[in-house]
Amino acid sequence: MTDSPQLGMTRRPGPPMKQLSKRLNVAWILPAICSILMPGCSIHGTWRTVEVEPIGAAFPIAHISFTEDGRYTATGMIGTEEVTHTGRYEWVMSTVRLQPAGVSDRQCTARRRIDGRLQLSCESQDRSVTGTLILVEE
Repeated sequence: MTDSPQLGMTRRPGPPMKQLSKRLNVAWILPAICSILMPGCSIHGTWRTVEVEPIGAAFPIAHISFTEDGRYTATGMIGTEEVTHTGRYEWVMSTVRLQPAGVSDRQCTARRRIDGRLQLSCESQDRSVTGTLILVEE
């Protein structure tokens, strides 16, 4: 701690900027390496939604399959009707952009958790809804 007799205060020094910079770099670099180099970090396969936040919110995807060649098929409920969309997708860093045929694109924040689950956070009716999905088939 350093004293400041002029102000009658004591303050704690913060972390050196070099250490803070290293922490920020690691926080950004590790997910990038994971998504590019490690096959366990890919989103290829068939996923099933098992949890939705906030509880009771409508999440547009019940099942989704991502192929290695950039195609996807998603099934979900709109009202009481089951709907299936197919199209192309892009996964870059923490964003999945779904490009369904004949429908406007949808962009979601995506994150692979340490336990292997996939979290997709999408905007739905002016609020964010997060679905947690499990891999059911690779």
